[in-house]
Amino acid sequence: NTISVAMGGITVDKIVTDPGLRNLAFTIMDETIAIANADLAFHGHSDKNENNDSSSSSSIWLNEQDKEKMMAFTDIMGPYKTSTMLDLTNRRAMEVKYLFRKPLERAKALNVPAPHLETLVLQVEAMQRFYNLF
Repeated sequence: NTISVAMGGITVDKIVTDPGLRNLAFTIMDETIAIANADLAFHGHSDKNENNDSSSSSSIWLNEQDKEKMMAFTDIMGPYKTSTMLDLTNRRAMEVKYLFRKPLERAKALNVPAPHLETLVLQVEAMQRFYNLF
């Protein structure tokens, strides 16, 4: 969502087929996973399941396998238009606060670095201001 909007409203296929944007997507996924896992730890969830194996499918923690699965799903979506990208291109109010700003605020509260996500959020918020999409 953030890359699609920050790039002015491009479809998912353009993100996954461009080497630079694909790399950025993986980086954003890494940051998002770090935030999610830190939040689980904050709420008292162990990073191990009952078999003491955090890579097992019964773990609630996200890992490299989850990231690869998500990108594999994204690879076959074709020219998918994210909801926020549709809002931008149709000049409708974008749901920026809860989709983008809140996760970034959570990262800061948990002291999880998310510099790439922060840059994209700032770009999306600028688009929201420029086009008055509140």
